[in-house]
Amino acid sequence: MLMESLTILDLGGLVWKIPELGKIPGGNGETILFAPGFGTDDSITFPFRKYLTYLGYDVHGWELGNNHGNVPRLLPKVCKRLKELAIQKQKKINLLGWSLGGYLVREAARDYPELVNLVITLGSPVIGGPKYTSIKEIYRSKGVDLDLLEKEIDKRYNTPLSVPVLSVYSKQDNIVAWQACIDSYSPRVRHIKVSTTHLGLIFSYESYSIVAQTLAGKIQL
Repeated sequence: MLMESLTILDLGGLVWKIPELGKIPGGNGETILFAPGFGTDDSITFPFRKYLTYLGYDVHGWELGNNHGNVPRLLPKVCKRLKELAIQKQKKINLLGWSLGGYLVREAARDYPELVNLVITLGSPVIGGPKYTSIKEIYRSKGVDLDLLEKEIDKRYNTPLSVPVLSVYSKQDNIVAWQACIDSYSPRVRHIKVSTTHLGLIFSYESYSIVAQTLAGKIQL
């Protein structure tokens, strides 16, 4: 957590490079659903959402309150939110998620690929779940069998993830093991490494730039 405090450097760099971020090609009203990480809510994604809105996207928070980490309870709600947006907008949705939020939107895309255009995850533990994160003891304290949970997560890959996915990860991540962000199972996944902390993944110039360029089609999936 001490190393995560270096995120302040990413914030400084982000502010300094705002003019460059404003030059990235924008959208034309495409809809984005952005899910927050464990222990956070929509407030933490607000700056990122405002930037994407500035670029011309129709950006929505997940509106499910705090991400308490109970995936069996949260995933159906994320799927419901996805379906509601797709019906309301009458088009496919772009899914964006940080940390556990990224895992949740990925799995929603696995269940409802017909409603999803693409998925972008930021520091999301898509392999093994909480077992390979610094919050694993929180799950253990609640009686969760992390080995059994890892097997259940692996079973999900029996249903291929058919939509294009970008996984952004960092080897300086002090919360999620970077290896847990590498998906070698799904056929349409691209990985991009950045140099930032776990928190920096939603506050760094690199993340903002990569997400914006991907949505604009400048980074191919």
